[in-house]
Amino acid sequence: METLKEGVKRFGYLFYVMDPRAHNYEKIDQVKDYYKEVAPLLFATVLLEQVVRYYQKKPIWRFSDTMSNAFHGFLMDLSKIPFKGSEVFVYAYFYNNYRLIDLPWDNPWTWIACWFITDFCYYWMHRMIHQVNILWAIHETHHTPEDMMFTSPMRNHIFLLPIHWLTYMPMALAIPPTTYLVHYQISIIYQYWLHTEIIGKLPAPIEYMLCTPSHHRAHHGRNRRYIDKNFGGFLIIWDRIFGTFEAEDPEEKPLYGITTQMKSYNPLVVETQPFIKLYNRIWEYDNLKDRLSVIFKGPGWSPGKPWTGNIEDIPHPAPDVPKYDPQMPWWCKYYAIVHFFFIVNGYFMLALNISVLSKVTIWTAASFICYSSISMGFMLDNSQYGPHLEVLRCLIYFLVDRILISEVRRFGVASVIVMHINRTLGVLSLAYWLSLYLFYNLRRIYKEKNL
Repeated sequence: METLKEGVKRFGYLFYVMDPRAHNYEKIDQVKDYYKEVAPLLFATVLLEQVVRYYQKKPIWRFSDTMSNAFHGFLMDLSKIPFKGSEVFVYAYFYNNYRLIDLPWDNPWTWIACWFITDFCYYWMHRMIHQVNILWAIHETHHTPEDMMFTSPMRNHIFLLPIHWLTYMPMALAIPPTTYLVHYQISIIYQYWLHTEIIGKLPAPIEYMLCTPSHHRAHHGRNRRYIDKNFGGFLIIWDRIFGTFEAEDPEEKPLYGITTQMKSYNPLVVETQPFIKLYNRIWEYDNLKDRLSVIFKGPGWSPGKPWTGNIEDIPHPAPDVPKYDPQMPWWCKYYAIVHFFFIVNGYFMLALNISVLSKVTIWTAASFICYSSISMGFMLDNSQYGPHLEVLRCLIYFLVDRILISEVRRFGVASVIVMHINRTLGVLSLAYWLSLYLFYNLRRIYKEKNL
């Protein structure tokens, strides 16, 4: 009964349903890691969504797209390791030295005030990264998925987190660091459930006040009417007040993605291509003013146009444009799926035990997961470099295994068994690539002899 009660409480975190009195903390190290608290629920809802989509006769996930979302999520989360705790440290420093107001950390009204102030800051931060080109180059990654599912919010740029927490620095003038840290986490968790098509429009009072899946679907639309709309994270009233609200129109369903289709599932390509485009645009102009305008004005700006450009210049998307979905040979597809679960297991083992692992283990495992995510991205794109990078990855695994095994033994027999399974997979994968190499080369030689 107690387990069920705790599960219901954690489920409430997804919707910002919390008792302020139960989530006040005096010291920063007492604040819960709410991401870990809800992780099992997120995993369960990802699977449940596909069941519901099946019964709603909607297409279920495309594995390449889903895997790409996950790889982006791993890279973004692992990118926090070098800066772990820095956002809270900087916030606490400014709070301790420059705060203007002393608000009690254990007062529910402080908690509630932080709730609304956090969302207000998020609205302006989100609006800014859509309307400042250098910031859009970072945020564009999040808008590249052409499906709207619970895995979509994982697709984010590794540079996004610094933008988030720097936006909240003005709150340090009054809001205690512990209260800020709670809302910093929960405001992101709330937005997870907005990325879905299985939930239609909710009752009118909810749609009027809160950000809902319907509002966020419109935000992700590349249709002209939905561009730069619905920036709110928890409350939609900011968009209504500041003129950026657009309701989802059932007659014109949002078509997801960016205005120029991103034809890649590779995190390395998806996260660098916007900066390459930005760099090339800068050098299209001769004077410094225009070059700076390309960087700091909106993505649609060009000389003689307003800050964000003219909406008429955005191509109106055709609903029948095929989604990016390169078809891999069946043997590549099954290889990718097996190794995807191998990488997912490695990521969760690292994420759940990072507080008790040595720095050598953390950096080794994190580096290997990052390399694996990019290497598998080349595979998902059917790139000619994919097989070569995968052979190298399988070889590197045995070096990683040698570094990690002494520490893995501390976690018991189950962890050692997993390592043996991973070794077996590594050997089988190398044999697999060697067999393919021999097969295709022998076939080529045979054809050349018979010409």
